[in-house]
Amino acid sequence: HDPCGDELIQLRIYYSTTEWFTCQTVVTTTQEEEDVTLTDKRMGEIPPPPPRRTMGYYCRRTDTDQVSLGFRPANPANFDIKGNILVGLRENQFDGCANKDPWDHLTHFSKTCQIQKMPEHVTEDQKRQRLFAFSLTGQAKDWLQCLPSGTIQTWKELEDKFLERFFTHNQFQKRKAEIMNFQQHEAETLCEAYERFKLLK
Repeated sequence: HDPCGDELIQLRIYYSTTEWFTCQTVVTTTQEEEDVTLTDKRMGEIPPPPPRRTMGYYCRRTDTDQVSLGFRPANPANFDIKGNILVGLRENQFDGCANKDPWDHLTHFSKTCQIQKMPEHVTEDQKRQRLFAFSLTGQAKDWLQCLPSGTIQTWKELEDKFLERFFTHNQFQKRKAEIMNFQQHEAETLCEAYERFKLLK
């Protein structure tokens, strides 16, 4: 038995093992560096997150080509509006406040419209739909401008939408009580009482 031979074998095993371990460490380290580098490159390609959107963003109109036009009926008509008609409409503008009666406004609006004479090709519906915007202000006019263009076919449709929006429940109850409790005045004729009753809508 040669002790020197055994020692030589052990040294060879030691160096072989050390060399293999060192090699594996280098390979592993290199692979990790490549992974990190690849990850960094991929991170650079990821787009930044979208900007945070507020509630105001979702309230913006998307039909930007129609913003400047405002409300437009399905069958618009162009005609000259007399100065006295504009004055009459603006003297009794409806602003949408709860203490204003939309029925009273429609009555005044209808009387003012009768003064405006129209060309033969313009219908009564077209006349009222065009003039109505001049009789509104404040939140009532904002409401009208937000109606989708081209969706209103007749004046009746626009009138119904207007009452649906601004004729409140309290006003309805008040008007209902006036109708249910209607009485003829002492110095009032039957015809006069009937005319007054018809004004309660």
